[in-house]
Amino acid sequence: MKHQDVLIIGAGMTGLSAAKTFLELGLRPLVLDKGRGFGGRMATRRLANTASQKENSSGNSTENSFDHGAQYIQPSPRFLRWLDQNLLIPSSSSTSLLQSWNFSTSKKVFISKHGMSSLAKELASDIEISLNIKITSLERKEDAWLLKDDKNQTYMSKKVLITAPLPQTLELLEKSNIIIDDTDLSAIAYRPCLVVMMNLGRIHNLPDSGAMFIKNPILEWICDNKKKGLPNVTSSVTIHCTEDFSKDKYDLSDEKIFDLVYAEFEKYFPNELASYEIKKWKYSAPLKCYKSIYYRSQFPGLYLAGDAFGGNSLEGAFRSGTCAAYVMKDDVLV
Repeated sequence: MKHQDVLIIGAGMTGLSAAKTFLELGLRPLVLDKGRGFGGRMATRRLANTASQKENSSGNSTENSFDHGAQYIQPSPRFLRWLDQNLLIPSSSSTSLLQSWNFSTSKKVFISKHGMSSLAKELASDIEISLNIKITSLERKEDAWLLKDDKNQTYMSKKVLITAPLPQTLELLEKSNIIIDDTDLSAIAYRPCLVVMMNLGRIHNLPDSGAMFIKNPILEWICDNKKKGLPNVTSSVTIHCTEDFSKDKYDLSDEKIFDLVYAEFEKYFPNELASYEIKKWKYSAPLKCYKSIYYRSQFPGLYLAGDAFGGNSLEGAFRSGTCAAYVMKDDVLV
């Protein structure tokens, strides 16, 4: 069993920014994530595009890319500088991974031109990460934490940072007989979000930027990933559904969810449908944030961080992760 300087549960923006900070501070972190990939809401999916078969000389359908979680970054100068410093390809160069997008007129907006998951992959390039690792228990033993996963592997460290959504985090701690008695923490709930991804042969009525928020009982956000800047052959639309609709219809089958969403969508945006896929985000965003940017538990070396602490955005997740790392570096374990 290998002893790590720090164990981080969750490889989203919070976990990655914390790991980067620990490395700068001279500590060796190991990030554990239950998924097949990392990035959390920095998520891009590829979907076969039958609409492009006529354009493909091989006769095979191509694939389009969809950002189906976080759609863009609205960084403060500090966050943009951090991204510049931690991406191997500087965002100021002509081969930048980041590019500006004229969706918002109030603040400069950036996207990752190969999809948001490519941003996560770049940030994670020098971090030790183990995927498909679901932590099932934590145990405080002498002066260290022992973490066990669903394959009965164990991990040891004096410092542990958990960055998963709070309901999952508190459930894991309760199962491990680690009770955190904080009503402000346990009261934080999350909104779900149903996402529809569609390959379209054509679409009308979207603005030049390719994206818009829409006031509708079902539809909340619509974005053509091709117009946004991803290198897709045809229109590839991501739809985020409203909180109320997502809550009410979350347990329906993908087919029924699509039928309801598409019937509403085509009222406003005439199109030629080729294929679709549904994604269900159970913990899309916290409905409110905790009073502190991170949480230092009463148990030595155990910290919580995430967008429920730093704010509901990628920058909020970054702020929480980096702040927690700085505090944990100098924490005196008692």
